[in-house]
Amino acid sequence: RYGDRFPDSELRRFRSIAISSFFFLRLICPALLAPQLFGLSGTGQSQSAARTLTLVAKTVQNLANFVPFGMKEPHMIQLNVFIENNFERMHA
Repeated sequence: RYGDRFPDSELRRFRSIAISSFFFLRLICPALLAPQLFGLSGTGQSQSAARTLTLVAKTVQNLANFVPFGMKEPHMIQLNVFIENNFERMHA
């Protein structure tokens, strides 16, 4: 039983991460990356718009995973303040 290994607070945290990660990975981020496939846009985007949507999707996915950016993507670290400030809102 999971309750024997993990306290209730940890189980709630893991559930939140699993649900938000799945929801954003499978529904929200694909709609951001390819809005024309979801009927949100009539045509493809310009390269700059596609790059912007990619960065937004990465940021939203990290927020959904409750993980700030690390040294793998140093250019994104400046968004950690936004991510960390919104952990509670994402959890709610």
